[in-house]
Amino acid sequence: MEDDFVKVTSIEELSEKGRIVVAAGRHGIAVFHTDRGIFAVDNRCPHMGFPLVKGTVAGDILTCDWHHARFDLSSGGTFDLWADNVATYPVEVRDNDVWINPKPPPPPGADVTRRLFGRLRDGMEHRIPLVMAKAVTAMLREGTEARDIVEAGGLYGCRGREDGWTTGHTILTATANLLPYLEGDEEILALTHGLDRISDSVENQPPWVASASLPGETRASEEELERWFRMFVDQREPRAAERCLLTAIDRGAGSQEVAHMLVAAATDHFYLETGHVLDFTNKAFELLDHIGWRHASQVLPTLLPGMCMASRAEEEAPWRHPVDLVGPLTEAFVKLPNRLEAGTKGTWDDFDAARDLFLREDPIEIVSGLEVAIEKGAPPERLTLALALAAAYRVARFHVQNDFADWDTVHNMYTYCNALHQMMKRAPSPELVKGIFHGAMDLYLTRFLNVPMARLPHERPPVPGAMDEGELLQSLLGAMDAKAIDPAADAVYAYVQEGHEPRRLLRTLAQAMLREDARFHMYQTVDASFRLFEELKDRDDGYVVLAACARFLAAHAATPRSLRQTVANAIRLARGDALYEEA
Repeated sequence: MEDDFVKVTSIEELSEKGRIVVAAGRHGIAVFHTDRGIFAVDNRCPHMGFPLVKGTVAGDILTCDWHHARFDLSSGGTFDLWADNVATYPVEVRDNDVWINPKPPPPPGADVTRRLFGRLRDGMEHRIPLVMAKAVTAMLREGTEARDIVEAGGLYGCRGREDGWTTGHTILTATANLLPYLEGDEEILALTHGLDRISDSVENQPPWVASASLPGETRASEEELERWFRMFVDQREPRAAERCLLTAIDRGAGSQEVAHMLVAAATDHFYLETGHVLDFTNKAFELLDHIGWRHASQVLPTLLPGMCMASRAEEEAPWRHPVDLVGPLTEAFVKLPNRLEAGTKGTWDDFDAARDLFLREDPIEIVSGLEVAIEKGAPPERLTLALALAAAYRVARFHVQNDFADWDTVHNMYTYCNALHQMMKRAPSPELVKGIFHGAMDLYLTRFLNVPMARLPHERPPVPGAMDEGELLQSLLGAMDAKAIDPAADAVYAYVQEGHEPRRLLRTLAQAMLREDARFHMYQTVDASFRLFEELKDRDDGYVVLAACARFLAAHAATPRSLRQTVANAIRLARGDALYEEA
């Protein structure tokens, strides 16, 4: 409207100065006089906030002199995707005076949310963390739900890689799982971590092209579809297996039925891909928990390349020599249905005995003891929880004299056991019970990583001097800064023993991970530890899962922490801070 225009200067003054800043809008408006006319743009560079009035104009291209972002003065469009467009303002000349409209109407059909999702996709497609962080910051402040951001990132990742599910998908799901433990701007940091890792995992990769389900005329029963699916996985044919899976989903199979189908194939062979297949399967279902089962046909087929082409432990030397682990397990699986049936009448209730059983050093004793527990009525869900706790002991007792790379060995076993437990809660089945035996044998194979055996915090002298809740949390972060592995575990133990609020400890551990340029296994360890601690926190040794988590994080800190800096800049820019000025 004409009434919205205000006079800002004369033509003569603007021509003499070449540019001025008008105190209007949120950051001021920069007005430029060029050979082609007069243009007005927001004075704040949309990249990092530098005053555009200090930029350089050549051929009606405005270049920000801080990071050289370039803009078309007439439209505000950027030539550099990492910079975003700059807002423009209508200009009129009246009686040798320059008038501008500081409140221009939005462009026709403008949709802020759609534009922000577009910018998020730009950032992911070109792997520009600052663009992703700025988009997430703006979306959350516009009222977009975090789950919608997770959905956009997750589906982008599922479409973006022919090889299927990757570490990036797992990281996005793990960071989404952490959101309830975070506060304020920490949510932005967590989401950006996940989105950045998705972007990295699909960068320069051929896209996933989905298959179709079998024609509607097929007479295959649910049982036949599962049998065919398992056969095609066994034969390493992901596309054939995909058609069976999509057919089951299209027929209306629910989460539990499809989970049964997948875990049956994942346990037909032993400990696939050092546990990653079951771990990824669990994470895919957790992603669907966040974004909705309606996306199952887009998410779950991405598991199949990895599942079909995975290494199979029964084909590897450690499972065959010097002790044959495959033979005893094969025999145990033949008898497993009868033992499970007998167990329906049992009254087993000895969690500590199960935990100790899994930590024994004789694999035959472990297998036979597990068979007895099942026959006596041990609930599979309790066995998987005891197995996960035993795996945490392996990490908590991992000695730093081991080769550093072997942190990954105990980690893979630990996160497999967590995934097994989570899937057992979701969709218990006799096939998944086989996974307990697989995990128990891998736990046995990692026993050498507890030689020498690191002491647990309660086996060492207590932390000297009384510290309150805040001081203990600061000592935990300080230990990680110093890569002090055992002091980090000690701080966790002291915090739990003092009876402080567990939520603050969990949040601090999440912060400790999110401030790092974290590796894949760090995300998995934190996520698994939080989930297990929620079930074990009332036990005297429940703290072990968090002590294991703290030790693993401390061993892998400190990193350059570049992503944290990027997200901090995005948050400050949204707040209007001048990053180019000294704080």
